[in-house]
Amino acid sequence: MNNENSKSEFQANHISLQERIRNIFISVFLIFYGAISVANNEFYFPLKRSITEGERSLIIYGEIPCWIMFASFLFAAINLLTVVVDHYDKRNNEINYKQFSRITFYTAITLFFIAGIYFAFSKDIKLSNGC
Repeated sequence: MNNENSKSEFQANHISLQERIRNIFISVFLIFYGAISVANNEFYFPLKRSITEGERSLIIYGEIPCWIMFASFLFAAINLLTVVVDHYDKRNNEINYKQFSRITFYTAITLFFIAGIYFAFSKDIKLSNGC
């Protein structure tokens, strides 16, 4: 009887429409931006502050770093979409969504840094003096 009470007391997550639309929009953007970047073999990241004088962007190029970065973007998009799916899933499995979200988040962050480290230490780096 105690199990019946705990089941009836469960309330599924309610995610606002604004947050769901935002997560879907950002997910679609990440997937399209990642696909375009992989097709061009370079990821362009505009920066607020310059790394070197006159440069206000970071460009990661090369086939392997771009594919790793794209995988990072895919995991980030999946993480955002998990929130949307969780809103519509009325079952009592919030713990599973939380664990899945944590895994996709840390995988995305890890792949992001692996792509940057791989790019930084690859032999294909071409240094430019801004000319």
